[in-house]
Amino acid sequence: MITTDNFNLEYVYSGVFSTEQTWIHPEKTEITYELIYVISGDVFLEENKQRYHLRKNDAIILKPGISHKGYLISSPPVSFYWIHFHTDNFEGINIKTNYIKNFTDSSMFKKLLHVANSSNYPNYSQEAVLLNILNELAAFTLHSKEDYKFIRDAAEWIRINSHTKIYIEDIASKYMLNPQYFSKLFKRYYSIGLKEYISIERMNMAKNLLCNTSYSIKEISFIMNFENENEFINYFKYHQNQTPTKFRNSLSNTHMNNK
Repeated sequence: MITTDNFNLEYVYSGVFSTEQTWIHPEKTEITYELIYVISGDVFLEENKQRYHLRKNDAIILKPGISHKGYLISSPPVSFYWIHFHTDNFEGINIKTNYIKNFTDSSMFKKLLHVANSSNYPNYSQEAVLLNILNELAAFTLHSKEDYKFIRDAAEWIRINSHTKIYIEDIASKYMLNPQYFSKLFKRYYSIGLKEYISIERMNMAKNLLCNTSYSIKEISFIMNFENENEFINYFKYHQNQTPTKFRNSLSNTHMNNK
């Protein structure tokens, strides 16, 4: 069992369900919470007269003491991870909804099964991985697919701070997400990777300073928080295929007017 400030968490057991035949979920009433994460196919579940149609990358958390069952037959193939756990305060986990759509980080579920079925991990390891899964689900439901404001905020933060060295880990920590998963969300919204976006904004800042100021290359490298002038030159050349000086000189012809 793991104890946090808000709740106790105990892993019970987990597994993978998979079938190549038509299937319907049997009616059950569990004494644990059950987390189901769909890998493939369609899963039709009803709990407390509420019906859910789960597709690939969807998850649901079923409550203990409440009957749940399938309400339609699923066509093959169907597969999903299932995890049973106890907690004394589910609300304290801060997952905003029990039905989570399009949560794409399935690797954590695979990790839990690996840890649970390996003998070389400490006995608290299952709870640690499960806690990580629940934390990510909580963060995901806080920043749902329908509300990408936090992604836009992150992009604006990158732009404003593009004169500094920006690390993905630092941005992700601002939103309580792991860096890999945050990068996936960012790419889903902007269609480019987070690392690439940071480089673009850094280069935009560098080009702006080269084009619109008289700062020396050494001064610009200092403004942009590079260790030294050579680091800045190598960074710029890697992304632009020319040195900062050559780039500045290539744009030196300017028409100026005051009317």
